[in-house]
Amino acid sequence: MTVTLARAAGLGRLEGDLLRQVGVRAVSQMPVEISSAFAATTETVPISETGLGIVKAVLTGAPALARVDAQAEGLTTSANWLARFECSASLAAPTMNENSVNGVLAISREEEPVQDDEHWTLLCRLATSLGGRHVGIVPT
Repeated sequence: MTVTLARAAGLGRLEGDLLRQVGVRAVSQMPVEISSAFAATTETVPISETGLGIVKAVLTGAPALARVDAQAEGLTTSANWLARFECSASLAAPTMNENSVNGVLAISREEEPVQDDEHWTLLCRLATSLGGRHVGIVPT
């Protein structure tokens, strides 16, 4: 998490119409009640929950940026969590197996990532490498 400057990170796999949590992690300074509530809420997420950046990334097959000011993207559910995380933005990148989206990797940060900066690029590379080779990510 240090390399990406994340306060929270999560990995999910796509199973039909659901995103299933593979794992989530938060910085130690985040209150346990917030990180625990987020982990419980994101155990399974229907892809119909379009207010989340992780869902947008899965549905579009492209990185999705969510901001604490949700007006720009309409990702209001993400914006609510960002405020609780004390973050300004999150970036979600789809994981893929060949040409199919099979999951998502996401980070939340205090500072908004800039498209194609080193942190954006790193997250997308990590998502690409996780696509079909690691535990929990399976083709759909």
